[in-house]
Amino acid sequence: SSKGYDTISFAMEYENISFVNAVKKILNLPSQNISPRAKNFSNQNKTKASDLNPLTDAKKINALKYYLKKKRFISPQLAELHGLQYLESGKYYYLGIVNDKGGFECFNNSKIPKYRKLCFGSKGMSSIINYNPTNNFAVFEAFLDYLSYLELHKVKYLKTNVIILNGTGQAKDAIQQIVNWRSSKVFLVLDNDKAGIEAKSEFQKVFGSKIVDLSHEYSDFKDVNELLTSKHGIIQKQKS
Repeated sequence: SSKGYDTISFAMEYENISFVNAVKKILNLPSQNISPRAKNFSNQNKTKASDLNPLTDAKKINALKYYLKKKRFISPQLAELHGLQYLESGKYYYLGIVNDKGGFECFNNSKIPKYRKLCFGSKGMSSIINYNPTNNFAVFEAFLDYLSYLELHKVKYLKTNVIILNGTGQAKDAIQQIVNWRSSKVFLVLDNDKAGIEAKSEFQKVFGSKIVDLSHEYSDFKDVNELLTSKHGIIQKQKS
Protein backbone atom coordinates (compact mmCIF):
# COMPACT_ATOMS: atom_id res chain seq x y z
CA SER A 1 0.00 0.00 0.00
CA SER A 2 1.16 3.58 -0.55
CA LYS A 3 2.67 5.43 2.37
CA GLY A 4 0.54 8.28 3.74
CA TYR A 5 2.13 11.56 4.81
CA ASP A 6 0.97 14.32 7.08
CA THR A 7 2.59 17.74 6.83
CA ILE A 8 5.09 17.11 9.60
CA SER A 9 6.17 13.70 8.26
CA PHE A 10 6.66 15.17 4.80
CA ALA A 11 8.81 18.02 6.16
CA MET A 12 10.93 15.56 8.17
CA GLU A 13 11.67 13.40 5.13
CA TYR A 14 11.92 16.11 2.48
CA GLU A 15 14.13 18.41 4.59
CA ASN A 16 15.89 15.56 6.43
CA ILE A 17 15.24 17.24 9.77
CA SER A 18 14.05 16.13 13.19
CA PHE A 19 10.40 15.94 14.23
CA VAL A 20 10.75 18.99 16.51
CA ASN A 21 12.50 21.10 13.88
CA ALA A 22 9.90 20.05 11.28
CA VAL A 23 7.17 21.42 13.54
CA LYS A 24 9.13 24.62 14.12
CA LYS A 25 9.62 25.03 10.37
CA ILE A 26 5.90 24.64 9.72
CA LEU A 27 5.12 27.14 12.47
CA ASN A 28 7.81 29.50 11.15
CA LEU A 29 9.74 29.23 14.42
CA PRO A 30 13.57 29.08 14.57
CA SER A 31 14.92 25.52 14.39
CA GLN A 32 17.34 24.67 17.16
CA ASN A 33 18.61 21.93 19.39
CA ILE A 34 16.70 22.62 22.58
CA SER A 35 18.62 22.25 25.82
CA PRO A 36 17.63 22.86 29.45
CA ARG A 37 19.70 26.05 29.50
CA ALA A 38 18.13 27.39 26.33
CA LYS A 39 14.50 26.60 27.01
CA ASN A 40 12.05 28.26 29.35
CA PHE A 41 10.37 25.32 31.04
CA SER A 42 7.03 25.03 32.78
CA ASN A 43 7.24 24.98 36.57
CA GLN A 44 5.38 21.68 36.54
CA ASN A 45 7.98 19.63 34.69
CA LYS A 46 11.44 19.65 33.16
CA THR A 47 10.49 17.96 29.93
CA LYS A 48 11.68 19.47 26.67
CA ALA A 49 10.36 19.25 23.14
CA SER A 50 13.43 17.36 21.93
CA ASP A 51 12.47 14.51 24.29
CA LEU A 52 9.59 13.66 21.95
CA ASN A 53 9.53 11.54 18.82
CA PRO A 54 6.69 10.53 16.49
CA LEU A 55 5.16 7.25 17.58
CA THR A 56 5.55 4.55 14.93
CA ASP A 57 4.44 1.43 16.82
CA ALA A 58 1.07 0.54 15.25
CA LYS A 59 -0.11 -1.32 18.36
CA LYS A 60 0.54 1.69 20.59
CA ILE A 61 -1.08 4.08 18.10
CA ASN A 62 -4.16 1.86 18.01
CA ALA A 63 -4.24 1.83 21.83
CA LEU A 64 -4.31 5.64 21.85
CA LYS A 65 -7.01 5.68 19.18
CA TYR A 66 -9.03 3.20 21.23
CA TYR A 67 -8.76 5.45 24.30
CA LEU A 68 -9.88 8.46 22.28
CA LYS A 69 -12.77 6.70 20.55
CA LYS A 70 -14.06 4.33 23.23
CA LYS A 71 -13.28 6.23 26.44
CA ARG A 72 -13.64 9.83 25.28
CA PHE A 73 -16.03 9.22 22.35
CA ILE A 74 -13.99 11.37 20.00
CA SER A 75 -13.24 10.33 16.44
CA PRO A 76 -9.48 9.93 15.90
CA GLN A 77 -9.99 11.18 12.33
CA LEU A 78 -11.58 14.39 13.64
CA ALA A 79 -8.73 14.83 16.13
CA GLU A 80 -6.11 14.30 13.42
CA LEU A 81 -7.89 16.86 11.23
CA HIS A 82 -7.23 19.40 14.00
CA GLY A 83 -3.56 18.60 14.45
CA LEU A 84 -3.45 15.60 16.79
CA GLN A 85 -0.08 13.83 16.82
CA TYR A 86 0.89 10.40 18.18
CA LEU A 87 4.09 10.83 20.17
CA GLU A 88 6.48 8.97 22.42
CA SER A 89 9.09 9.82 25.04
CA GLY A 90 11.00 6.93 26.53
CA LYS A 91 8.59 4.16 27.45
CA TYR A 92 5.55 6.48 27.49
CA TYR A 93 3.39 7.42 24.55
CA TYR A 94 0.96 10.28 24.13
CA LEU A 95 -1.67 12.09 22.16
CA GLY A 96 -0.51 15.65 21.63
CA ILE A 97 -0.89 18.99 19.88
CA VAL A 98 1.52 21.82 19.24
CA ASN A 99 1.02 25.06 21.16
CA ASP A 100 1.74 28.58 19.91
CA LYS A 101 5.21 28.58 21.51
CA GLY A 102 6.32 25.40 19.77
CA GLY A 103 5.80 23.20 22.83
CA PHE A 104 3.76 20.03 22.83
CA GLU A 105 0.68 19.60 25.01
CA CYS A 106 0.43 15.85 25.59
CA PHE A 107 -1.95 13.51 27.38
CA ASN A 108 -2.78 9.83 27.72
CA ASN A 109 -4.67 7.51 30.05
CA SER A 110 -1.69 6.54 32.20
CA LYS A 111 -2.44 5.21 35.67
CA ILE A 112 0.42 7.39 36.94
CA PRO A 113 -0.95 10.96 37.32
CA LYS A 114 2.32 12.78 36.60
CA TYR A 115 2.55 11.08 33.19
CA ARG A 116 -1.12 11.59 32.31
CA LYS A 117 -0.78 15.19 31.16
CA LEU A 118 2.54 16.82 30.29
CA CYS A 119 3.86 19.79 28.37
CA PHE A 120 7.10 19.13 26.50
CA GLY A 121 8.90 22.44 26.00
CA SER A 122 7.34 25.84 26.65
CA LYS A 123 3.78 25.95 27.98
CA GLY A 124 1.32 27.88 25.84
CA MET A 125 -2.13 28.09 24.31
CA SER A 126 -2.98 26.71 20.86
CA SER A 127 -4.68 29.06 18.38
CA ILE A 128 -6.77 28.13 15.34
CA ILE A 129 -7.31 31.29 13.31
CA ASN A 130 -10.08 31.00 10.72
CA TYR A 131 -10.12 34.68 9.69
CA ASN A 132 -13.87 34.96 10.06
CA PRO A 133 -15.31 38.40 9.20
CA THR A 134 -16.46 39.17 12.76
CA ASN A 135 -13.24 38.02 14.47
CA ASN A 136 -15.28 36.09 17.01
CA PHE A 137 -13.37 33.72 19.27
CA ALA A 138 -14.34 30.50 21.01
CA VAL A 139 -12.16 29.67 24.02
CA PHE A 140 -11.78 26.09 25.27
CA GLU A 141 -9.90 24.94 28.34
CA ALA A 142 -8.44 21.82 26.69
CA PHE A 143 -8.08 20.14 23.31
CA LEU A 144 -10.46 17.36 24.38
CA ASP A 145 -13.09 19.98 25.23
CA TYR A 146 -12.79 21.47 21.76
CA LEU A 147 -13.09 18.07 20.05
CA SER A 148 -15.98 17.10 22.34
CA TYR A 149 -17.84 20.28 21.41
CA LEU A 150 -17.41 19.48 17.72
CA GLU A 151 -18.68 15.95 18.30
CA LEU A 152 -21.71 17.14 20.27
CA HIS A 153 -22.68 19.61 17.57
CA LYS A 154 -21.82 17.18 14.75
CA VAL A 155 -19.53 19.60 12.92
CA LYS A 156 -15.91 19.39 11.77
CA TYR A 157 -15.09 23.06 12.28
CA LEU A 158 -16.41 26.13 14.07
CA LYS A 159 -17.15 29.39 12.28
CA THR A 160 -15.09 31.29 14.83
CA ASN A 161 -11.43 31.59 15.61
CA VAL A 162 -10.49 29.15 18.36
CA ILE A 163 -8.16 29.32 21.34
CA ILE A 164 -7.38 26.18 23.30
CA LEU A 165 -5.94 27.35 26.61
CA ASN A 166 -4.20 24.07 27.48
CA GLY A 167 -4.91 25.03 31.08
CA THR A 168 -6.35 28.15 32.68
CA GLY A 169 -2.85 29.52 33.33
CA GLN A 170 -2.87 30.79 29.73
CA ALA A 171 -6.03 32.90 30.19
CA LYS A 172 -4.15 36.22 30.25
CA ASP A 173 -2.29 35.40 27.02
CA ALA A 174 -5.59 34.46 25.39
CA ILE A 175 -7.23 37.68 26.53
CA GLN A 176 -4.38 39.71 25.05
CA GLN A 177 -4.66 37.96 21.70
CA ILE A 178 -8.43 38.45 21.55
CA VAL A 179 -8.03 42.14 22.45
CA ASN A 180 -5.58 42.53 19.57
CA TRP A 181 -8.16 41.09 17.17
CA ARG A 182 -10.93 43.48 18.34
CA SER A 183 -13.38 40.61 18.65
CA SER A 184 -17.14 41.11 18.48
CA LYS A 185 -18.00 38.12 20.68
CA VAL A 186 -16.07 35.72 22.89
CA PHE A 187 -17.63 32.30 23.44
CA LEU A 188 -16.37 30.54 26.59
CA VAL A 189 -16.33 26.75 26.98
CA LEU A 190 -14.53 26.44 30.31
CA ASP A 191 -14.76 23.84 33.07
CA ASN A 192 -17.38 24.11 35.81
CA ASP A 193 -14.76 24.00 38.56
CA LYS A 194 -12.87 26.59 40.62
CA ALA A 195 -10.14 27.16 38.03
CA GLY A 196 -12.62 27.41 35.16
CA ILE A 197 -14.88 29.81 37.04
CA GLU A 198 -11.92 32.02 37.97
CA ALA A 199 -10.73 32.09 34.35
CA LYS A 200 -14.26 32.97 33.21
CA SER A 201 -14.23 35.91 35.61
CA GLU A 202 -10.97 37.18 34.07
CA PHE A 203 -12.52 37.15 30.60
CA GLN A 204 -15.70 38.84 31.85
CA LYS A 205 -13.73 41.67 33.46
CA VAL A 206 -12.17 42.53 30.10
CA PHE A 207 -14.90 41.76 27.57
CA GLY A 208 -18.11 42.33 29.54
CA SER A 209 -21.18 42.03 27.32
CA LYS A 210 -19.12 40.47 24.51
CA ILE A 211 -18.93 37.24 26.53
CA VAL A 212 -21.21 34.34 25.61
CA ASP A 213 -20.87 31.76 28.37
CA LEU A 214 -21.70 28.31 26.96
CA SER A 215 -21.22 26.39 30.23
CA HIS A 216 -25.03 26.20 30.57
CA GLU A 217 -24.87 23.52 27.85
CA TYR A 218 -23.05 21.19 30.28
CA SER A 219 -24.06 22.72 33.62
CA ASP A 220 -24.57 19.32 35.27
CA PHE A 221 -21.03 18.22 34.41
CA LYS A 222 -17.48 19.31 35.09
CA ASP A 223 -16.67 19.83 31.43
CA VAL A 224 -17.98 19.31 27.93
CA ASN A 225 -16.31 15.90 27.52
CA GLU A 226 -18.19 14.60 30.57
CA LEU A 227 -21.41 15.65 28.85
CA LEU A 228 -20.34 13.83 25.68
CA THR A 229 -19.44 10.63 27.54
CA SER A 230 -22.69 10.79 29.51
CA LYS A 231 -24.61 10.56 26.26
CA HIS A 232 -22.94 7.20 25.72
CA GLY A 233 -23.94 5.96 29.17
CA ILE A 234 -20.49 6.16 30.72
CA ILE A 235 -21.05 8.81 33.40
CA GLN A 236 -23.87 7.99 35.79
CA LYS A 237 -23.28 10.57 38.51
CA GLN A 238 -23.76 14.17 37.54
CA LYS A 239 -21.90 17.12 39.01
CA SER A 240 -23.43 18.08 42.37
